[in-house]
Amino acid sequence: MWFRFFDILISGSVLVLLSPLLLICSLVSYCFGEGDVLYRQRRSGKAGVQFNVIKFATMTRDSPKTGAGLFVE
Repeated sequence: MWFRFFDILISGSVLVLLSPLLLICSLVSYCFGEGDVLYRQRRSGKAGVQFNVIKFATMTRDSPKTGAGLFVE
């Protein structure tokens, strides 16, 4: 019970402290990327329970389709 309380307290505090940096990363990603800043991905956790993860979009939309391209020798 106490572990969950401290987990939420510490993660919330870190999120508030890092929010200026996250805002800058979002603006850079929006300006220099394809316009998508965040994306949602479905994951399975303990006992197969599904949950959503929200992440910064750091790759192009069609990157799984492009393969290795010219980068592999």
